[in-house]
Amino acid sequence: MTMTESPAADPTVDLTADQITDPLAGPLAGPITDPLAGPAGAALTELVVAVYREALGVADLDEQSDFYEWGGDSLTAFRVTARLEEALGVEVPVALVFAYPTPADLAGVVDADFVRA
Repeated sequence: MTMTESPAADPTVDLTADQITDPLAGPLAGPITDPLAGPAGAALTELVVAVYREALGVADLDEQSDFYEWGGDSLTAFRVTARLEEALGVEVPVALVFAYPTPADLAGVVDADFVRA
């Protein structure tokens, strides 16, 4: 393969989806089975709390913790939405993290506008 050829042009390179990785991504704290199981999105709120904890690197966060107060920035907001999209299978606009900075508020909007819509 030459420098100008793409890896896909080389028949010896196997580019399956599970081999392509996001260098910023890491595993979530635990497996996500059914984010909507339980009472009215409670599991979704717990999912958002877990994603905030991972993205912000703070284990003490709860559903009322503010994204900004715990050091959230635009890169972290993109990480949060990427994780939620991965877990829920719906596109979550990054602007929602800024507009609804607590996990409880964000979960409520995501549940109403994207998951149950």
